[in-house]
Amino acid sequence: MKQRKIYLLRHGAIEIPNPKPFIGQMELPLTEEGREQMKKSGEWLKDKDIEGIFTSPSGRCRESAEIVAKETGEQPIEILPQFQEINLGKWEGKTVAEVKRLFPGAYEARGRNFDQYRPSGGENFQDLLQIRIHPAFLKLTREKEGNIAIIAHAGTNRVLLSWLLQMPIKGIFNLDQTYAGVNVIRQNGEKFHVEMINYVPQ
Repeated sequence: MKQRKIYLLRHGAIEIPNPKPFIGQMELPLTEEGREQMKKSGEWLKDKDIEGIFTSPSGRCRESAEIVAKETGEQPIEILPQFQEINLGKWEGKTVAEVKRLFPGAYEARGRNFDQYRPSGGENFQDLLQIRIHPAFLKLTREKEGNIAIIAHAGTNRVLLSWLLQMPIKGIFNLDQTYAGVNVIRQNGEKFHVEMINYVPQ
C-alpha cells in the first residue's frame, strides 16, 4: 500500500441536557454551532483528496459525516458500527447524582479504575479498544485505499489514539478531542504515525 492519510474527526457540538447526564450511545442532536463546526472541518478537508468517508452509526456522527461529504464531494458514506461511542449500560442518560443514588459505590469504583470498570450492562475502555475499535480500524485500513475520513466520538477516538501512540488507556483524557476536531494519521503499509491531534479548523 502506498502512503496515505487517515483523518479521524469528532462529531460537532451537540445539545446536552442540564444537568449533564452520562452520554455514551444515547442519541443527542447536533446544534447549529455543531453543524457550522463540521462545515469548517469539511472545508479544511476539501483539498485532501478524500476517497472514502466512514462514520459511527449515531445520528450526530452521521449528520456530521453528511456535512463533511457535502464539502468534499465524496459520497457515499459508509457506517462503521464498531466506531459507536462507549456503551455505558444502565448509566446512560443518568446524572452523577442519580448514578450515586442508584448504584452505591459504583461511581467511586469507576473513578479508581476507569479503564477497566464496566458500568452495569455496559463496557469499559479496554473493551472499547480491544473488542471493537482496534480490529475494526485494522480491517478498514487493510481493505480501503486512498485518503479516508472517519467521523466518530471522543471516547472512540481517544482509545484509538492511545493505541497508535502506545500510551496507557489510563491517560486518554490527556488527549483533547474538541467538537469537530481533526486528528491526522499517516499510514505507510502496516505502520501508523500520528501527525496531528485535535486540530480545529477555523
